[in-house]
Amino acid sequence: MLNSYLIVMTATEPLIFERDNTFTLSKSIGYYQKLNRIEIISNIKQLTPITNLKEEISQSSNQTILFIFNTISSAKQFYNLIDSPVTKTYLSTHIVPKERLRRIEDIKNRKYKVVVSTQLVEAGVDIDFDTVIRDIAPFDCIIQSAGRCNRNAQNKKGTMKVFKLIDEKGKTFANRIYDPVLIDLTETLLSQKETFQEFEIYQLLEEYFKLTKERLCQAESEEILDAVIKLKYDREGNDELSVADFKLIEEDYPKIDVFIEYEDDAEKIWVEFQKIKQIKNLFERKKEFLKIRKDFYNYIISIPAFIENHPPKIEDTYCVTKTQLEDYYDIETGYKTKSEVILW
Repeated sequence: MLNSYLIVMTATEPLIFERDNTFTLSKSIGYYQKLNRIEIISNIKQLTPITNLKEEISQSSNQTILFIFNTISSAKQFYNLIDSPVTKTYLSTHIVPKERLRRIEDIKNRKYKVVVSTQLVEAGVDIDFDTVIRDIAPFDCIIQSAGRCNRNAQNKKGTMKVFKLIDEKGKTFANRIYDPVLIDLTETLLSQKETFQEFEIYQLLEEYFKLTKERLCQAESEEILDAVIKLKYDREGNDELSVADFKLIEEDYPKIDVFIEYEDDAEKIWVEFQKIKQIKNLFERKKEFLKIRKDFYNYIISIPAFIENHPPKIEDTYCVTKTQLEDYYDIETGYKTKSEVILW
């Protein structure tokens, strides 16, 4: 189309196009067959309360452990449950970016025995653990998480364990955020046996993507591709989909951005931001903001728009100042979505 070539780079090689319509630059199966760094242990035949995961810490006396949860609330809940005397840290998008980067750097230097995180570590984060514990998710997400286990082949064999975690009402966390069809397909694969070796992953992924393609409706995808061919970028008052309807990641709830005066540097940047907003000339205002943009966004987090502990607003920007920090932000686990303010 349009005399163009499309180059796709991926770790899990999803079945976006039929194999006959693509040319592979590298033979993935050859690499997989030579790998033997990890084993995946399936514990999904029974439901597991979060509290049960504490046993994994006591059983791994000399190993580093990464726990990956599907929701911020479940990750925060488990982090607060850890009462054993171990070095630990927490990662989620409710931690300001600058602090997240600090913690990731400390993790790389093996400063912590236990790290509790959401899915943000699945891709683009070069960290390595002896053991990875993960709540069930679509199979490709599980394989991405497995890439953080014995990543640098420092050990003879790393262990990745997959559990089906439930909340206090017996509901699974996975079904809150993932398509139930994808979870069902993953359970089908992981129920075949209890232990899988790394060299088996390629065939499992192939089977997973094949089943996904068969089970999920392709109608919407085909309609959007048709819109691309017809160069129909916006809807024209009818029910036909357009290119604008395509979203790589569906946003299932509205979010707002909040500036957190996390430290002295953040306070200085906020003062500078307020000065820039007073500049009347739009071009000059944008020019000046570009100078501090990187530092400004180091203290921006996105939170659900509808939460109990709603952040204060200064003019048109949500901001938690240093004097308000204790009411809205926990130094260890980030933004307090539920009100913890005591009224005297």
